[in-house]
Amino acid sequence: MRVRYIGASARGPLHSELGSSNQDAWKGAKVRGGVVIAVADGMGSKPLAALGARKACAAAITATGLWWKSDDSRADALPDLIESHWRASLGSVSPDDARTTCLVAGVSPGGAMVVAALGDGVALVTSEGCETELVTAERTGFGNETHALGRTPTLGVWRVSMR
Repeated sequence: MRVRYIGASARGPLHSELGSSNQDAWKGAKVRGGVVIAVADGMGSKPLAALGARKACAAAITATGLWWKSDDSRADALPDLIESHWRASLGSVSPDDARTTCLVAGVSPGGAMVVAALGDGVALVTSEGCETELVTAERTGFGNETHALGRTPTLGVWRVSMR
């Protein structure tokens, strides 16, 4: 199976005006015979948001591969794995300084699909019958308030879809 990953991210107008860097990240990979892609949006108000976003994408891909291999296929096991791998990858960096949203989608070697979302990104799942499922939570609060890795607790606010 040949897979190509194409993605793009642009620094927002406010970050451009302030001379701030882009805090978004994405990564795709073949993992244990499956395919996984992850997207993260670092919280610009945090000093190491860009690092947090890059580490979140890597952690989400690693965690998804481990989740497929494990005997624990509960929906809530994947977010827990992502969070623990992300925190471990930060080393001495405070998770609060590296807050980021995280979305991950993967198709296992057996063809099962999983989508997990934390934060205000949008993840849609469609099927051949044109059914669409919105995996991301409904927005409430101010425009710049969202759930993110680096805040506790996060387990109850992840949205996970498995097919």
